[in-house]
Amino acid sequence: MKKSYLFLITLFFICLVAVMTNPNEQMHKEAVKSKLNQLMHKVVAKESAKKKKGWAKVGEAFGMLLGNAVLGQLADVMVSSDNYLFFSTTKVTFEGKSRVIGIGCFGNVFISEEIDKVLERGF
Repeated sequence: MKKSYLFLITLFFICLVAVMTNPNEQMHKEAVKSKLNQLMHKVVAKESAKKKKGWAKVGEAFGMLLGNAVLGQLADVMVSSDNYLFFSTTKVTFEGKSRVIGIGCFGNVFISEEIDKVLERGF
């Protein structure tokens, strides 16, 4: 078999796997929720290091529960994805403006590190 045929067959199978494992919109939303939860845990851990009282810990736990619920609802409303057959992009829409913050391929969603910087500035 010629090398060019082997290359084309391999390329075909890679493309087929990419199409079959392209993440859906729910996977993009879950990736954003996970990223937001990580950031929230980091901020809460930093704040809890300052507070040592028992009631502060109770309030912190309640805030985490409430925060997870709110972040989940925000992600469901603000996050969408565009499917480009072989890969997909994660988009966030805020105040009528959309911005691509991630990419999904081969069953994984990768969120940009820039989102961490933007969110940390907000806190």
